[in-house]
Amino acid sequence: MQAVKEEHGFTVIEMTVTCMIIGLFFALAVPVWLETKVRLERDLFLHQMASTIQMAQVEARTREETVTMILSNVNQTVRVQQQNKVIHSITIPHAYQLRSNYPDQVLTFHKTGHIRGGTITFWRDQLEVGKLVVGVAAGQVRIEVKPYE
Repeated sequence: MQAVKEEHGFTVIEMTVTCMIIGLFFALAVPVWLETKVRLERDLFLHQMASTIQMAQVEARTREETVTMILSNVNQTVRVQQQNKVIHSITIPHAYQLRSNYPDQVLTFHKTGHIRGGTITFWRDQLEVGKLVVGVAAGQVRIEVKPYE
């Protein structure tokens, strides 16, 4: 009588099916992961901008002097300054552009902390993706986020 030899391991078909399942998983997961990353970056920047506006308002009140916030898409920066001295600066992420209804893209905080109401919109790839609405006088900031298409 001959001994039956048992073989261990996977067949080519089993390996192919496994590779196809793993490939399908990555094909579905990677775009979702990239979209989540873009949304987190947008949300972080919107909140950072809102905090910067509130900080500029507090600086104007505390120093009892006019403080300006300058939005510059050319330099990709947002600067808070008193006269010509920069108090705070943040970088605009490279994929974004800022647009506002403030003259010359400059927000002016009076020594009382009051500011003219307006909006700052955030654009990515020619689509509006978010908006900061600055309340009249009190300068309270409301964040509006646009869903991605």
